[in-house]
Amino acid sequence: MSYPAMTVRQRLEVMELSDHEWRVCDADLPQGDAQRVLGYVEKRGWHYELTRLRSPGERLRFGSLTDSLAALNNA
Repeated sequence: MSYPAMTVRQRLEVMELSDHEWRVCDADLPQGDAQRVLGYVEKRGWHYELTRLRSPGERLRFGSLTDSLAALNNA
């Protein structure tokens, strides 16, 4: 049985921007690389909204910050 190829980012850098917003970066890329920023997570009421920068306009909802980060880690 074969499985599709999957890129897994092992090192995420999560920077708290406020008490309800986070910027998530690929820690393996250099600071000046625009591809470093993977997305933003915002707590909105009962859910966390993930905006992926590599998929403009795509916003996903999750029940926790951890689930949001996992979605970026496996993107």
